[in-house]
Amino acid sequence: MTEAPDQGRCNLHGLPVRVENLCAALAPWIDRFCEPFADTGSVGGVIAACGIVKPYDGPEVLRNVTASASAVARVDDLAELFCADERFWLVDERWGMCQINLLKRQWRAWLLPSPSVDLFRQLEGTVLWPLGQLLKMRGLELIPAVSIQKEDWGALILCPWDLEPEIQRLEVDGYRVVARDWSILRARGNGVDLLGMPALRAAISAGRSSESGLLDRAAQARLGAGVECQAVFVVEPGRRAVTRGRTLSVADAPAAVRRAWPLVELPPDRRRAGSCAGILARQSRCVSVQLSKQEADFVYLVESARRRSSAGKKVYVAISPGVRRASQAVKSIRPVALS
Repeated sequence: MTEAPDQGRCNLHGLPVRVENLCAALAPWIDRFCEPFADTGSVGGVIAACGIVKPYDGPEVLRNVTASASAVARVDDLAELFCADERFWLVDERWGMCQINLLKRQWRAWLLPSPSVDLFRQLEGTVLWPLGQLLKMRGLELIPAVSIQKEDWGALILCPWDLEPEIQRLEVDGYRVVARDWSILRARGNGVDLLGMPALRAAISAGRSSESGLLDRAAQARLGAGVECQAVFVVEPGRRAVTRGRTLSVADAPAAVRRAWPLVELPPDRRRAGSCAGILARQSRCVSVQLSKQEADFVYLVESARRRSSAGKKVYVAISPGVRRASQAVKSIRPVALS
């Protein structure tokens, strides 16, 4: 007898995840996120992270908040992070609150009845942000960033605003967008792989739910394929008159990547050894970018970095002792002029 699929469970690149949703407005978009990674129940293993999204309930929220919690970080002007032991609370005035328990690998999110942000931002706060925090402990990092690929070369773009015009130009020039909104990273030895992630922002803006926009098999296969990240582009805030790119030194790259990393580390005062940010700062080409309003300039900058990375690859050649002796014998023969 075939086991019925768990509708709230998905297998996110090898890590079982369960999301229970009680908010009707988010249901189509949570389904769209989970559908490409659908787990039919045949894949076992311990749940890497599980969470529930509920409508905001004042008394229930108060029962899940402790008076000993203290503020530890400010995400932005309207969002603040609190901590008490292994529990963290993200309080955002625009959409609601999220509680994360690092030891239990669980989260709870409460959505306000009238959020002041769009559906994509609500999905980020209630599902993607807590998942990004919990999956780091299992070797998978989920961050709000763009990742691209051309042939066997991959790159991560860290930018504080929407880069859709530049991304569209990159696609015209033959680049594939591995992840448009949130990128999935996996550390592998001394490198980092960029894994596939479905586009959510554009689907929500166009009103294409999972029922009308199912991914075909080819798209699902691309989600499972990874590419090594060989470059990180750190885009500085604001646009300039001219696009400029500067390759960061080995000494400057760690601080620049850490400063631009778009997800707060939990706990905030602890740095994980072997994190994707640290590996990328040491092993990849890190470029500080100042963008102009000309989208084509960024494409030229990315292509230049890709060609330099390809040209800079070391090629190791092993020569057998027999070939070496034959080469030395040939060198000992004096050349003879032909008449």
